[in-house]
Amino acid sequence: MKKIPFLIIIFLLAGCTSTINSVVDPSYSTKKYESPMIAILYQYGANHDFSSKLKKKLESHFCEDHKPIDIQLVEHKKQELTIEDNNETQDKIYSYIEENDNDLAIIIKPTSLHFVGYSLRYAQYVIIAFETRTKKIIWKSEFDFETLFGAYTVVDKVAGQIYSTLKSDHIL
Repeated sequence: MKKIPFLIIIFLLAGCTSTINSVVDPSYSTKKYESPMIAILYQYGANHDFSSKLKKKLESHFCEDHKPIDIQLVEHKKQELTIEDNNETQDKIYSYIEENDNDLAIIIKPTSLHFVGYSLRYAQYVIIAFETRTKKIIWKSEFDFETLFGAYTVVDKVAGQIYSTLKSDHIL
C-alpha cells in the first residue's frame, strides 16, 4: 500500500519540467535597489490564473527574505498591426513606475502559450530587468515550462527558479 502513493508522487513530478536561462550585462555592477517592481504581463482569459498564482508565490519568496518588492499584474492585449507604434502595455508600466518612483523594473512577459482544452500546458516567457532612470537593460532571462497536469502544478517551481536566478545573478 505504501508503494502506491510513492509512485503517484514520482508520476506527478515526472509530469512537469521547467528551465530558466539568464544573462547579465557585463558592465553591470551589483547595486542595491531601494524600490524594485515586477510587472507580470497576462492575457485576459489565457494565463491570468497562472500569473496570479505566480505573483503570490513570488511575493512569498520576497517576504521570507524580507526584501521589498512591488509586484503588479498588467493585462497585455495582443497588439494589432498599425502604422503608429502604440504600446498600451508599455505606457501602463512606465506610468506606474513614474507614479511609484521605482528604480528597477522587471517585466515578465509571455511569448508563447499552448493549451490543451482550457489547461495551460506549455509556456515560454521572457524576463527583462532594467534601471528605470536610464532604461538600460541590465539582465535578461527566458524560462519555459511544460506540464501534463496544468500550470498550477509548476507555479511553485517556476517562482522559485525566477527568484533564485534573480538572487544568484545579483539583480536583487
